[in-house]
Order: sequence, then C-alpha cells, then structure tokens
Amino acid sequence: MSHELRTPLNAILGFAQLLRHDRTLGPEHQTHAEVIYRSGEQLLALISDLLELSRHEPGAAPNTASFDLHLLLEDLGDMLYLRAERRGLRLTIVRESGLPRLIRADAPLLRQLLLLLLGHAIRVTGQPTHNATTSPASAPATLELRITCTRDLEDPTRGLLRCTLEAPGLPDFTPDDDDGQLAEELVQQQGGRLEHSSGVWHGLRLALPVGMVTAAAPDDSELRVTSLAPGQPSFRILVVEDRWQSRQLLVHMLARVGFEVREAATGEEAVALWERWQPQLIWMDMRMPGVSGLEAARQIKHRIAAEPGSAPTVIIALTASAYDEDPATARAAGCDDFVRKPIRMPEIFAKLSEHLGVRFSYEDPQAPEQLAPTLDPGALIGQRVEWLMALHRASVQADLEEILGLLESIRAETPELAAALTGLARRFTYDRIIELTRAALAGGQS
Repeated sequence: MSHELRTPLNAILGFAQLLRHDRTLGPEHQTHAEVIYRSGEQLLALISDLLELSRHEPGAAPNTASFDLHLLLEDLGDMLYLRAERRGLRLTIVRESGLPRLIRADAPLLRQLLLLLLGHAIRVTGQPTHNATTSPASAPATLELRITCTRDLEDPTRGLLRCTLEAPGLPDFTPDDDDGQLAEELVQQQGGRLEHSSGVWHGLRLALPVGMVTAAAPDDSELRVTSLAPGQPSFRILVVEDRWQSRQLLVHMLARVGFEVREAATGEEAVALWERWQPQLIWMDMRMPGVSGLEAARQIKHRIAAEPGSAPTVIIALTASAYDEDPATARAAGCDDFVRKPIRMPEIFAKLSEHLGVRFSYEDPQAPEQLAPTLDPGALIGQRVEWLMALHRASVQADLEEILGLLESIRAETPELAAALTGLARRFTYDRIIELTRAALAGGQS
C-alpha cells in the first residue's frame, strides 16, 4: 500500500519541484506550483505518519529523530485553518520567542497528538457557520495554541516542549470520549503529561520531553543548483524506471543542469543500454515487471566483475516502498546506494556529488532578487482586523493576486510596509506573512 501511495506522489512532488525552480514561469504559475508542492508535502507527511503509527507497537519506545518543528506547526495551521473558520473560530498558532527550529522527538506521534487536540477543540467549542462572511458584530472566537521550549540547565541536549491550548469554554474529555483515550495514550507513549484547566481559564496544557539539536551550518543542499560547475568531464547517467512519469522526472531534472541522460523502461533495456553506452551512474527502480531492477543490477555488477579493467558503474536503487529492509536488499543485489521516493532534488544532487565527485554551480543567495525584506515581528500590529484576516487567509491559500490587491489598499498610508510585504509575496514566502498576521491577530487590536 505504501508503494501505491508514494508512486503518484513522487510524480506530483517531483514535477512541482521542477516548476518551482523554473525562472521562465510568471508569478501566478509559480504560486500554483508552490501550492501543489506544499499540499503534496503535507499529504506525504500524513501518509508517512499513518504508516509509522500502524507499525508502532503499543508500549514501544518512541522512534525519535530530528525534524523541523516550525514546519510541522505551519502545516498544522494550514490543515486546520479552514475547519476552524467554518466553526466560527480563529485559529492562531503562536511560536514563543526562542522556540528552536530543530528538535528530536517522534514527529508522527507529536503531529497526531496536536491534530487530535486541535480537532477536539474545534469540534466541541466551535459553532457551524453558514455564511461565507462574518459580520463585525459576530467576530470569531479565538482558538490559540501557544508553543514554547525550555532547555534543561543540567543537560543541554534535553528540553521540555510546552503546548498551551486555549479556547473559550473548552470542556474536559468525557470518560467515554475516544479522543481523550487516544490523547492519553499518545501522551504516555511520548513520556509527557496532559492537564486540563477550567474556571477563569479554559484549555489544555501539554508537556513533552524532547531532545535539543544544535543547528548545523547551512550547506549546499539549501541552495538551488543551476548547472554543472565548469572544468569537469561529461557525465553519463542512465535512468531506469517502468513508469513514464517517474522516468521523465529524473530525466528532466538531470538534463536541465547539463548531464548526458538516457532512459530505459525495463531491466532488459537497462542491461543492453549499459553494455553499449557504459554510463558512470544508473538510477535503478527496484520494482519493475519482467527483469526487476535488482536482477538487472546483479547482471551488470556480475559482468563488470567478470571483465577486469572495465569501467565501474555506480548503481543507486530507487523505491517507493517503506520497508526498512529495502536498503539491505538493494545492497545485497550489488547496488551502491539507496534512495526512497518521493525523490528530492537536493538529495539526488548530493548522491551524484558523493559517488561521482560532481561539482555544481548554485544560484547566488545574496543576489538582490533573492534577499527577503526584514520586518519586525509586530510590523502588522495596528492594522484592521478584517484586513489582517483577509491577508492571513489569502496567504494560507497562496493566492498571490488577492495578497497583492490587499497590499495595494494600504500602500498610500504605509508605503514602506506595503513594499516589504510585496517583496515577501513575490518571493512566495507566504509562511513569513502568515507569521506576521498571526502575531498581529494575537495582539488583540480592534
């Protein structure tokens, strides 16, 4: 089932990556590509979480790894914003000052827990709305999730993640509430605690132990590859995939930066083309009808070993499967490395550098058109609530035309602010605009 889900997502996310990097597209089309990519990433995260949770044994220790906490929270806001709005609620997720971007925890369990708590709060405190617009007299109630993280003074590698969920009249879980039972199980699996408060304050308090990660220095994976660096020999790359969409994705990705690329749709074609063309590297799909990718890899490696002095060929296995034993299976067949789908462009280029010593030219991150404007976190405080909500909604939906129209309406009054926000919008950094609108809406202005 994992393979069937990941295979179409590989094409969706892969071609969305190509479109995001295409400088010939206009702003509107780049916005569309960004929406496709972000939505696909969110869907992939949910699928991966479900697969991880389905394999998680009750009572087993959490599977901790480092991940981007800020991105996880942004995705939660994107997924639940409209659901909250339909129930007459304004959802805000506030990241307290100093919240680290990278932490170590069980990301699938944490995402599932926060989705469960927020979904419960939306369901029990919100009221269904039937009108597309909300009058000023019936302003939406606020549902706020506030996140902070403190480092252990005695052990700097450990920390405590605190999540406070506030909503007017939020009741406690009832004894027969399935959400409450599942929430307690997820909290216990992560070694945390969940408290409910009432009286003058209505909400939930969650505390979870996490690992603290020292941020690594930025590397080339964060930069956009534009071409092969000059002064290198030609590199021949063979792409072997039975699915046309997946094959074309890699072919376009590699040819765009200057590789010589050929393609094969079957294991038989791959062996024959390797013999005639002698590529330096093969991207080999593991699962193909007829002669599988693994069998083709065995045949190629066997022939190389049988001919002393023959040029080596690196074979990297590709699979959409989520089985943990797949890398070992691929290496046993003679593959030199392994990449799991959906493929990411930075990972593909990193593997080529690792195995062939390829050097790339990158887009200059300091070029004037790449620099994002700097705005104070409270830059939007004082703006009208209706305007802030409209800007927030348009940013969540990545509606560039609507965003630009809203910014034009304040240009005469605040030209510098409008210009800075326009720069963010045209660079598709909608997450930064969302941060600013959330901070302003949480400020209680009227």
